[in-house]
Amino acid sequence: LPEGFSDTWPVIPSAIAQYFLPTGLTLQMAIMKWEREHNTKAKKLGEAHLVYLPVLLAQARVRFQDRKASVNVTRQIAYHVPEVEKSSTVRWDEHRASVVPPSSVASEPLEEAWFGQPSPGLLDPPTMKRLREDLIDHIYHTMSITVLYNPTLKVYGTPGGSRREFRVKVQALARERRDAEVDKVTARYEEKLDRLEEKLRREIQELEADRRELDDRKREELFTTGEAVLSLLRGRTTYTLSRMSRTRRLTRQAKEDVRESEETISALEAEIEETRREMEQALRAVHEKWAAVAAEAKEVVITPFKKDIFLELYGVGWIPHWHVVLDGNPLTLPAFGRF
Repeated sequence: LPEGFSDTWPVIPSAIAQYFLPTGLTLQMAIMKWEREHNTKAKKLGEAHLVYLPVLLAQARVRFQDRKASVNVTRQIAYHVPEVEKSSTVRWDEHRASVVPPSSVASEPLEEAWFGQPSPGLLDPPTMKRLREDLIDHIYHTMSITVLYNPTLKVYGTPGGSRREFRVKVQALARERRDAEVDKVTARYEEKLDRLEEKLRREIQELEADRRELDDRKREELFTTGEAVLSLLRGRTTYTLSRMSRTRRLTRQAKEDVRESEETISALEAEIEETRREMEQALRAVHEKWAAVAAEAKEVVITPFKKDIFLELYGVGWIPHWHVVLDGNPLTLPAFGRF
């Protein structure tokens, strides 16, 4: 036997669970993986044997819940800690490992193998209990998921979703809100423009009537002036002067009515133009507002409750390896994991 291995299964206290992980790599696959990683080619294969190396194995299922974000998801995380002393602490993040289906592990070895020697902490139930509590605290304080959130639209993304997916979702809703506001703004200004344009039509009609009236008054004044000349020659001064004064007054009044109508029309046309500019500015502001809203994306961090942290595997984990002699050199190659 190589140094540090035994051909008998070490005795582990019954209070500590044991898990034998499945062999994911055949001997040939393990060698090929080693050759690829070291950019070399093994020339001679010697003796090979399956061995199990002990670690502190911990695998947790963590549930994240948030009603506002409509989040109810589960994440798994695993750790393999090779050396555990009775008084030691564990830097858990340095020992992250691949998650395995709990149904794929066994409580005893499935074939003949050699075994590594567990470190003292793995054989000590108080140490294992302390580290179990420490692991739950570690997961509680460090593990989280992040979802994107648009505060104006009150829209949340999905856990694990991309920013692009969230942006597409938000932009679609922002367009709906923008179009609804555009319709309201347009309806409000169109109602005002309709009233102004109706007033303008009436003023144009009134101006035409005033101009006809002015033309009539001018003709009457011309006729009256000619008639007055004859009357004055005949000595009818009082009546003639009174009639001439009246026609001139009516002509002046008609001119004033035309001037007022023209000024009113000019003012209405200016107000219509200003209203259209205001409408364009208001619509531009609506588009800019919702474009800014669509770009909002805040990160919301969701952490678990301790009651939602479940250790589905915790104890001594036996990790399969291949102990092999390649080109005269003894190597221990992982047999657990992916090719």
